[in-house]
Amino acid sequence: MNPDGLQGKRVVVVGGGNSAVQVADELVGVARVSLATRKPIRFVNQEVLGRYLHFWFTVAGFDWWPVDRAGRAPTAPVLDGGRYRGSLRDG
Repeated sequence: MNPDGLQGKRVVVVGGGNSAVQVADELVGVARVSLATRKPIRFVNQEVLGRYLHFWFTVAGFDWWPVDRAGRAPTAPVLDGGRYRGSLRDG
């Protein structure tokens, strides 16, 4: 993605998952950004006990579960080490 063509423009990013929040965070440096979501963004700490959450998923075997057995979270959480929460808080 090259945000240069959006310099000074108003941009609406639709979604409240990881990708939408990351795109909005990248664009905020060049454009006025609004983030449109159906529900409040739910953040989950990216690190637990000094390891990335994906490490614990692998240890627990969640990475190997068949998709139909895994179920579906009510809202997709955003993995964050504090950067995205800070961006949202700062406007």
